[in-house]
Amino acid sequence: MSTLKKTTIIDRIEDTIRSRFAEGIEQTPEIEHFIESTFGAFSASSLAELLAKEGGEKEVLLDLLFSADKLLQCRIEPLLGPEGLCNAERDALCARLEQNPIRAAVRIGGEDPLDLFLPAEMVEGFVDRLNIDRPVDALLAAALMDRYPEKEGLAVRARLREARLSAADSEKEVLSRFFSARTPDRESFWPLLNYLIGFLESTAGGGDLFSALAARKRSCLRHLREAAGLEKTMARHNIETIMMGGTRIPCVDNDALAREIIGIDQLCRLLLGRIPPAPAGGMSLDLGEVLGREDLDRLTRFFMS
Repeated sequence: MSTLKKTTIIDRIEDTIRSRFAEGIEQTPEIEHFIESTFGAFSASSLAELLAKEGGEKEVLLDLLFSADKLLQCRIEPLLGPEGLCNAERDALCARLEQNPIRAAVRIGGEDPLDLFLPAEMVEGFVDRLNIDRPVDALLAAALMDRYPEKEGLAVRARLREARLSAADSEKEVLSRFFSARTPDRESFWPLLNYLIGFLESTAGGGDLFSALAARKRSCLRHLREAAGLEKTMARHNIETIMMGGTRIPCVDNDALAREIIGIDQLCRLLLGRIPPAPAGGMSLDLGEVLGREDLDRLTRFFMS
């Protein structure tokens, strides 16, 4: 890659970043919650007051405001090759953003926008979160662009660039199988891909995928059944009596556990052609298609029975 081409890439990435924040920063639930928990009121004045202070709270808020979000990453992805930026290119981009800070206008309701600038000392962290110097496996990247429309292929490539995978051949094989079997136009594509990537990150590419997913399914079922047992106990006794008896009251999201079990079965059927057995009967069960709230409730009751 020539020096001229490198400079051009940096120019375009810098322009993309500045353009994104020049559009303005809209309030998000995370920003609103942080300000309300710190000051008790969410307004332009409370935001300005918090930004006038020095310390960790200001840094946390600026991190939230200058977010390296998926929208920005997807705008940058077409400018990158699978290999990402080299260290020299990344350093050059950081130097530019430190010398000429990123400007953003924060809009809160109908109030006048508040101009903010990203401090030089926070640029490194911001660029780190963009993942632009992280490579994507060249064969996987090529397969994505062959199988999917360009926009969807680049969005998936940006997600892989963000992932903390081990680069093991077994991971690449599993992901390649997934991309061959599912397309982004399917409603289940992104939830399943995100779950698969998260699972591969947690196992660091080691061990048998089916066994690991089956173990996780057993764990989810156990938590659901424990929650069902606790619900029955709470129907007979008040919570004070239960806690005085030494029983822990776990925080269990039954819906999330049921969805995870469904996702595990879908992935195993998709990638491996079989689903893990339910511990009670020792047999694989076809849970059917989950289309809405009624189906999810049905399956949650089944898992907790």
